[in-house]
Amino acid sequence: MYAAVENELSSALRIRELAREAGIKVIYTNVVYQQDGHDGGVFFKKAPVL
Repeated sequence: MYAAVENELSSALRIRELAREAGIKVIYTNVVYQQDGHDGGVFFKKAPVL
């Protein structure tokens, strides 16, 4: 699935850089679903490519 997120990635990297310069902690998260999607709820059903 192509999401065309180049501009968003650039913005996110800049925000991360500014946060670090300001001494603000940067927290990373990751969403993971079981392979069969049983724990994904409605959103997983809506976008099964995830």
